[in-house]
Amino acid sequence: MREEIMEIKFKVSGVLSDKAEEQIVVLKDEKNQETFTFWVGPAEGDAIRFVLDRVNPSRPMSHDLLGNLLDQFSIKVSKVVIHDMKNATYFARIYLTNKVGGELVIDSRPSDAIALALRTHSPIFVDSEVLKKGNRDSIDGLLEKYNVNKLEG
Repeated sequence: MREEIMEIKFKVSGVLSDKAEEQIVVLKDEKNQETFTFWVGPAEGDAIRFVLDRVNPSRPMSHDLLGNLLDQFSIKVSKVVIHDMKNATYFARIYLTNKVGGELVIDSRPSDAIALALRTHSPIFVDSEVLKKGNRDSIDGLLEKYNVNKLEG
Protein backbone atom coordinates (compact mmCIF):
# COMPACT_ATOMS: atom_id res chain seq x y z
CA MET A 1 0.00 0.00 0.00
CA ARG A 2 1.30 3.44 -0.89
CA GLU A 3 1.91 5.79 1.97
CA GLU A 4 1.08 9.04 0.19
CA ILE A 5 -1.44 9.48 -2.59
CA MET A 6 -1.13 12.65 -4.61
CA GLU A 7 -4.11 13.60 -6.71
CA ILE A 8 -3.72 16.25 -9.38
CA LYS A 9 -6.77 18.27 -10.42
CA PHE A 10 -7.65 18.22 -14.12
CA LYS A 11 -10.29 19.71 -16.38
CA VAL A 12 -11.67 18.27 -19.60
CA SER A 13 -10.03 20.08 -22.49
CA GLY A 14 -11.93 18.26 -25.22
CA VAL A 15 -12.89 15.04 -26.94
CA LEU A 16 -11.21 14.18 -30.24
CA SER A 17 -12.33 11.69 -32.90
CA ASP A 18 -9.88 9.47 -34.72
CA LYS A 19 -10.31 7.65 -38.03
CA ALA A 20 -11.46 4.42 -36.36
CA GLU A 21 -14.36 6.30 -34.73
CA GLU A 22 -12.77 5.86 -31.34
CA GLN A 23 -12.61 9.02 -29.30
CA ILE A 24 -9.82 10.50 -27.23
CA VAL A 25 -10.66 12.32 -24.02
CA VAL A 26 -8.11 15.06 -23.32
CA LEU A 27 -7.61 16.32 -19.77
CA LYS A 28 -5.36 19.24 -18.80
CA ASP A 29 -4.19 20.10 -15.32
CA GLU A 30 -5.05 23.50 -13.86
CA LYS A 31 -1.60 24.91 -14.71
CA ASN A 32 -1.68 23.52 -18.29
CA GLN A 33 1.55 21.65 -17.61
CA GLU A 34 0.22 18.09 -17.76
CA THR A 35 -1.97 16.45 -20.38
CA PHE A 36 -3.71 13.15 -19.75
CA THR A 37 -5.46 11.28 -22.56
CA PHE A 38 -7.39 8.04 -22.89
CA TRP A 39 -9.48 6.35 -25.54
CA VAL A 40 -13.21 5.72 -25.29
CA GLY A 41 -15.94 4.51 -27.61
CA PRO A 42 -18.24 6.86 -29.54
CA ALA A 43 -21.12 6.73 -27.01
CA GLU A 44 -18.81 7.47 -24.08
CA GLY A 45 -17.13 10.31 -25.94
CA ASP A 46 -20.48 11.79 -26.91
CA ALA A 47 -21.67 11.66 -23.28
CA ILE A 48 -18.72 13.88 -22.36
CA ARG A 49 -18.85 16.05 -25.48
CA PHE A 50 -22.56 16.84 -25.01
CA VAL A 51 -21.77 18.61 -21.73
CA LEU A 52 -18.80 20.46 -23.20
CA ASP A 53 -20.87 21.58 -26.18
CA ARG A 54 -23.90 22.39 -24.00
CA VAL A 55 -26.13 19.98 -25.94
CA ASN A 56 -29.46 19.51 -24.17
CA PRO A 57 -31.10 16.29 -25.32
CA SER A 58 -34.90 16.19 -25.27
CA ARG A 59 -34.79 13.29 -22.78
CA PRO A 60 -32.24 12.66 -20.02
CA MET A 61 -29.25 10.52 -20.94
CA SER A 62 -27.97 7.87 -18.50
CA HIS A 63 -25.52 10.23 -16.80
CA ASP A 64 -28.22 12.91 -16.49
CA LEU A 65 -30.53 10.32 -14.91
CA LEU A 66 -27.85 9.29 -12.43
CA GLY A 67 -27.11 12.91 -11.54
CA ASN A 68 -30.84 13.59 -11.06
CA LEU A 69 -31.19 10.53 -8.81
CA LEU A 70 -28.25 11.57 -6.66
CA ASP A 71 -29.68 15.08 -6.38
CA GLN A 72 -33.12 13.77 -5.34
CA PHE A 73 -31.49 11.77 -2.53
CA SER A 74 -29.30 14.74 -1.47
CA ILE A 75 -26.11 12.93 -2.45
CA LYS A 76 -23.28 14.98 -3.91
CA VAL A 77 -20.42 13.85 -6.11
CA SER A 78 -17.50 15.24 -4.10
CA LYS A 79 -14.89 14.22 -6.67
CA VAL A 80 -13.90 11.62 -9.23
CA VAL A 81 -10.41 10.14 -9.34
CA ILE A 82 -8.67 8.15 -12.06
CA HIS A 83 -6.67 6.09 -9.62
CA ASP A 84 -5.11 3.11 -11.40
CA MET A 85 -4.00 1.61 -14.69
CA LYS A 86 -3.63 -2.12 -15.35
CA ASN A 87 -3.02 -3.72 -18.73
CA ALA A 88 -3.57 -0.39 -20.52
CA THR A 89 -6.98 0.03 -18.84
CA TYR A 90 -7.69 2.95 -16.51
CA PHE A 91 -9.80 2.69 -13.37
CA ALA A 92 -11.72 5.47 -11.63
CA ARG A 93 -13.64 6.03 -8.44
CA ILE A 94 -16.61 8.29 -7.79
CA TYR A 95 -16.68 9.77 -4.29
CA LEU A 96 -20.18 10.49 -2.99
CA THR A 97 -21.24 12.31 0.19
CA ASN A 98 -24.67 12.54 1.72
CA LYS A 99 -26.15 15.45 3.66
CA VAL A 100 -24.93 14.09 7.02
CA GLY A 101 -21.35 13.68 5.77
CA GLY A 102 -21.30 9.95 5.09
CA GLU A 103 -19.06 8.96 2.19
CA LEU A 104 -19.38 6.22 -0.41
CA VAL A 105 -16.75 5.29 -2.99
CA ILE A 106 -17.97 3.66 -6.21
CA ASP A 107 -15.81 1.90 -8.83
CA SER A 108 -16.28 3.35 -12.31
CA ARG A 109 -14.93 3.59 -15.80
CA PRO A 110 -13.13 6.92 -16.22
CA SER A 111 -15.48 7.97 -19.02
CA ASP A 112 -18.58 7.45 -16.84
CA ALA A 113 -16.96 9.18 -13.87
CA ILE A 114 -16.02 12.19 -16.00
CA ALA A 115 -19.43 12.38 -17.71
CA LEU A 116 -21.07 12.42 -14.26
CA ALA A 117 -18.54 14.90 -12.83
CA LEU A 118 -19.22 17.34 -15.68
CA ARG A 119 -22.96 17.13 -15.11
CA THR A 120 -22.64 17.63 -11.34
CA HIS A 121 -19.88 20.28 -11.55
CA SER A 122 -17.56 18.05 -9.53
CA PRO A 123 -13.75 18.10 -9.60
CA ILE A 124 -11.76 15.55 -11.60
CA PHE A 125 -8.44 14.23 -10.33
CA VAL A 126 -5.76 11.89 -11.67
CA ASP A 127 -3.46 10.04 -9.30
CA SER A 128 0.17 11.10 -9.80
CA GLU A 129 1.26 7.44 -10.10
CA VAL A 130 -1.21 6.96 -12.96
CA LEU A 131 0.28 9.99 -14.69
CA LYS A 132 3.76 8.47 -14.38
CA LYS A 133 2.81 5.17 -16.00
CA GLY A 134 0.04 6.44 -18.28
CA ASN A 135 0.06 7.75 -21.81
CA ARG A 136 3.06 10.05 -22.16
CA ASP A 137 2.46 11.05 -25.78
CA SER A 138 2.18 14.76 -26.32
CA ILE A 139 -1.13 16.00 -27.65
CA ASP A 140 0.61 17.16 -30.84
CA GLY A 141 2.07 13.68 -31.26
CA LEU A 142 -1.38 12.13 -30.82
CA LEU A 143 -2.91 14.46 -33.37
CA GLU A 144 -0.25 13.57 -35.91
CA LYS A 145 -0.03 9.85 -35.11
CA TYR A 146 -3.76 9.19 -35.31
CA ASN A 147 -4.65 11.88 -37.85
CA VAL A 148 -7.14 13.30 -35.37
CA ASN A 149 -9.18 16.47 -35.85
CA LYS A 150 -7.68 19.43 -33.97
CA LEU A 151 -9.09 20.54 -30.62
CA GLU A 152 -11.22 23.62 -30.88
CA GLY A 153 -11.39 26.32 -28.25
